[in-house]
Amino acid sequence: MGEYQITGVLGHGGMTQVFAGVHPVIGKRVAIKILHARYSQDDDLLARFIQEAQAVNQVGSDRIVDIFGFGHLPDGRAYLVMSQVDGQPLSDLIEAGGPLATTQAHSIFMDVASALAAAHSVGIVHRDVKPSNIMVQTDPSGAFRAQVLDFGVAKLLSTDVHAPGVSTVDGTLIGTPLYMSPEQVRGQPVDARSDAYALGISMFQALTGEIPFDVGYDMDIALAHLEKQPRAPSSLRQNLSQEWDRLILDCLEKDPARRPQSMEDIQTRLVQLGVSATRGGTGYVDLPSYVNLQAVLAGVDQEPSPSPASSRWKPALVAAAAGLALASAALLYWLTT
Repeated sequence: MGEYQITGVLGHGGMTQVFAGVHPVIGKRVAIKILHARYSQDDDLLARFIQEAQAVNQVGSDRIVDIFGFGHLPDGRAYLVMSQVDGQPLSDLIEAGGPLATTQAHSIFMDVASALAAAHSVGIVHRDVKPSNIMVQTDPSGAFRAQVLDFGVAKLLSTDVHAPGVSTVDGTLIGTPLYMSPEQVRGQPVDARSDAYALGISMFQALTGEIPFDVGYDMDIALAHLEKQPRAPSSLRQNLSQEWDRLILDCLEKDPARRPQSMEDIQTRLVQLGVSATRGGTGYVDLPSYVNLQAVLAGVDQEPSPSPASSRWKPALVAAAAGLALASAALLYWLTT
């Protein structure tokens, strides 16, 4: 397929198949997503397929799986070439092992929030956040890391982002019913807060193994998004903290104005939740490098930049404090011996 040899099957869905591939010369491993033949002839669906690559490359986050190739097979089927991720979808982890440890969930959703924040910063709303679109890997230290997949139904909000004519106008119902926000169900305009709602459902599912609404059919689920109050996650998992409850239930507010207003808000609350857990002795938090931990501990979003004078005196003050501590220790040793 193009310059890659197919080595296996990774998965399939209603519209696509995904194959594993490798470059025969340099050994680069890839995943190749192929749009089924009947959909490759549909201009709207083909445009949406191409839009996925455009959206991912517009964002450029390492927490989003990279797409770097596009082409057509001889029979007309379109395909995308992307990085092959060693890991498994979050949905598979939940199905195989039940609810995740809070430490694992924390690491995963810090990464997911980071990916979505990057997308939102360039005017792209994912619109289909769910566990099957979150790929989980284990880093060398054994901690969980995550990347976000499938921007194929993304909504491009920024005038700086150009995409083919895709029929995602208001009134079009696009997404997965279990994870749709109330405004998506109504066919209303969506923004970053719609992704916050879907992220809330994904966090609920990861931590409890269930969905927030105890209903069965798609129509019931749609009505639940509009009318039914979600269960508290702690009602299904007794040792879950109130902080997790508050974060998830805030994300699941019916009114977008009552949800966290940005992914940065969710990131901050996840950091605070992790710090609170560490103080409580539960033994985590593994924070990404972009987190200003001292600012969170101080209870503010960001520490003010030090003045030049304070920056100049800070090393001397630190040295003086260290010297005083050593002198105190020496005096204490002399008095007790």
